Amino acid sequence: MVWAAIALFYTMLETRFGPMPKIAVGFALYALGAAVLVAFPDSKYQFYIFHATFGSLEVISIAMIWSIYLLKKDAIPGLEALFKRGISIYALAVACWMIDLHCCSWLSSLPINPQLHAFWHIFASSGLFYLCTIVYVDRLHQEGKSPHVSFNHSWLPVVNYKTD
Repeated sequence: MVWAAIALFYTMLETRFGPMPKIAVGFALYALGAAVLVAFPDSKYQFYIFHATFGSLEVISIAMIWSIYLLKKDAIPGLEALFKRGISIYALAVACWMIDLHCCSWLSSLPINPQLHAFWHIFASSGLFYLCTIVYVDRLHQEGKSPHVSFNHSWLPVVNYKTD
């Protein structure tokens, strides 16, 4: 998850500021360091290290995607629907994670444990797929193309564009 968050964040930075190979190496080292620190399950700090490394990148990335949305929602057809779907699914993921985190002992006592942490991963990945598509649409827009978003089967985002 940390690697995916770094890739998303770096892609947004590169869209705005161009290629940054030294920063890419720095992010790779950051991800490697975070992976090593989190890989030791006996550490009482593992939970906090993971959430500091992943959570901070995720919050910054979602804030950046929100700013793209606010700046371009009127200029790019379909962007508003894409953002609303993505952020709603991601919010559902966070709700699953919070319930699992704070009600774990109660959930474990149920006849069938709903495994909300697994649903966190499913919904977070799905929501971020929609939100990452906004980054792609922004990139096309930055390159002078005219992107527009539609939905195949009413749910799968499709990005088309034309060159001016």
